[in-house]
Amino acid sequence: MAIPEQLPQLVDSCAGRIVIDHGHFEVFDPLALPPEGTDLFALAEASPPSSSADGMAVILSPLQNNFDTSVTIEFWSARPDDDRNRWEQTSENVLRVESGTLVIGSPGYDELAASAAPDTYILEVSGRGFVGYGWPSSTDPGDEWRLRLWPARTDTGGVRAPQRWHQPGVGAPDQVPFHSEVTSDSSTDATESTSWGFLPRTSPWDSVPAELYHVNGAVSLNEMDPDLIARLIRLSEGQQREIAWWCARRALESAGLHTEDYIITTMAKVEAGAPPPKLDDLFAWLNQ
Repeated sequence: MAIPEQLPQLVDSCAGRIVIDHGHFEVFDPLALPPEGTDLFALAEASPPSSSADGMAVILSPLQNNFDTSVTIEFWSARPDDDRNRWEQTSENVLRVESGTLVIGSPGYDELAASAAPDTYILEVSGRGFVGYGWPSSTDPGDEWRLRLWPARTDTGGVRAPQRWHQPGVGAPDQVPFHSEVTSDSSTDATESTSWGFLPRTSPWDSVPAELYHVNGAVSLNEMDPDLIARLIRLSEGQQREIAWWCARRALESAGLHTEDYIITTMAKVEAGAPPPKLDDLFAWLNQ
């Protein structure tokens, strides 16, 4: 009598909301670092919509941003049923998790963390609800994402080809060529070389302090005055907030907005402890 094949089981799941900005987000083990010189974003653009190396994956989003994105994370015992027909974009990558934690988010914003048993997984990321490529004309356009992970050792087929979203009447953007000057080495497996993405150039992140890795615009800030940035990092949180407040006021004065009633009222509320206004509210005020 044949033993029935065991069906994939949903082991664990969680859901949350994150900010997606800059047209991409990352899925990673917080203790993992990609191989030196690896540019996962460039690799994802060259082979959209994703790339990965060791404990980190970069996923491109058709929309430039969604500041209130719904994300569901599911852990399975083996590859679950294929439901790509229900999603507009789907990609798979191999991801190694050693720390017991999986993190999702865009650089510079709060991230969503989930418990993940140490293992090497196949990571499937699916998205839907897109309104167009690029700026969606809102900071909450309504797209949603789902991550499914299962142990790679249970999947004899490996990662499957991606499914890109083709915007009706427009299509999908062209792939960005990935140029490498690395001399071919017949002793190196071509698939491994491509998937890990070793680059012959120095990354602009190489000189950025680790404390700035997830700060929006970290590379530009560090290039302006690395000595000043290093000193700011060593200041207390109270001193950093005081400097940030001064910078905000100077920016408003330079833009000629500091005398506007809306700005005066909003700044007073924030100074009293209220949260900053949403970008959509600021855009609405600026465009009225």
